[in-house]
Amino acid sequence: SAYLVLRTEQSYIGFVSLYSLTRLYLLYWCYEVLSQVWNAFQGKSKHTFPDWAPYCAATLQLLLVIVNITFLMTHYRKLWKRYVKGEMPKKGE
Repeated sequence: SAYLVLRTEQSYIGFVSLYSLTRLYLLYWCYEVLSQVWNAFQGKSKHTFPDWAPYCAATLQLLLVIVNITFLMTHYRKLWKRYVKGEMPKKGE
């Protein structure tokens, strides 16, 4: 991450912005995967796979989204504290 090299406010804001964009794409990808899982449950999938595969795909995809959104919210909270509440970052942040 550029923020770890430069450690400036501008690089951190840039990091959070780019990370947010990539998480938006992750949400789109999650929608695509869950749509395919839904089609599999409905018997409309044109692909063949083991019976457990849709459950595995849905579980893994949802866990990925939860973890990534949690990380994103951590960064948003840091920005909120810095710019809305006016708190200075602790040493090492």
